Amino acid sequence: MIDYFILFITTMLVNNFGLIQFLGICPIISLSNILEINITIGLTNTIIATLASIVIWLINNFILVPYNLIHLRNITYILILLFFVKFIKIIINAINPNLYKSIAVFLPLIITNCAIFNILLTSSVIPKKFFQSILYNFSSLLGISLLAILCSSMHQKLMIANVPKPFKGYPIIFINMGIMSMVFVGFINLIKYI
Repeated sequence: MIDYFILFITTMLVNNFGLIQFLGICPIISLSNILEINITIGLTNTIIATLASIVIWLINNFILVPYNLIHLRNITYILILLFFVKFIKIIINAINPNLYKSIAVFLPLIITNCAIFNILLTSSVIPKKFFQSILYNFSSLLGISLLAILCSSMHQKLMIANVPKPFKGYPIIFINMGIMSMVFVGFINLIKYI
């Protein structure tokens, strides 16, 4: 049980894909001033990719690897992500049309989000058991969602702060993300005490 907790903490905080590998930061930076949309998109990304990772693990371990069809991995993963994005779009539209209108533009971007695709590929290349793979995907995506929320809050504070002219906009955002990545790497000491 402690191994699952360590896996959760390390993939969410210490090895955060957005801060360590700088994957998936394009939508985080472009949406960074709208906190509510970042929360919704982060949760939607996490739900869609976690559901997709269940199907991907099954297809990878019972079809692609045993029948030596690994060369079809990328297209298979994209099709599975596409299916779940469409599925979630239909559900959100049926449950809450106003929410659907606010995030409908961003849902197709989930398919092309490099962080989500890399997380799914990484979890299938590195052999893991079923629950380890699902927890790895879930905590990695939760880490990216946490990063989006933190960047959104930070961006709202920076909009009212007195920032020198050469640092306004993207430069100060990247400087703060660099500082945040050093803070997240500091969470490695948390693992030593568990």
